[in-house]
Amino acid sequence: MPHLEFDTFIGQIFWLAILFVAFYFIVSKLLLPNVAYVLENRAEHIAHDIDKAENLKNEAVDAQIHYERVHEKSTSEARKTLEEAMKKTEAAIDAKRKDLQIKIDKSLLVAEKKISDIQQESSSVVSKISVELAKKMAQKVTA
Repeated sequence: MPHLEFDTFIGQIFWLAILFVAFYFIVSKLLLPNVAYVLENRAEHIAHDIDKAENLKNEAVDAQIHYERVHEKSTSEARKTLEEAMKKTEAAIDAKRKDLQIKIDKSLLVAEKKISDIQQESSSVVSKISVELAKKMAQKVTA
């Protein structure tokens, strides 16, 4: 086995050192800068994405808070509007009810007057008829 012979051992160590030094320079000057550049860009990109995600999260939280405020405000305004409409409607209904009650009362007075007139007229007619009937009956009885 040639690599275990002590005569060629020093030459093998020499070439091993030269190859390691060459490999070290190739890796350190050509490969590692590219890898470091990619890692730095990746780290910056990840940091940028994290910052962007945090900003978007903060915007979403702000939008949610704004939405809740607007929702509460519009809900309270809708309730106020509804209450005002209910009050106006109730007032209009009460006014209509009063007007109708007044009209009904007037109609009742007119109807009661007509009934009273009819009663008086009918009692006078009944009186006249009774008197005439009594006269005819008296004439038939005496005749």
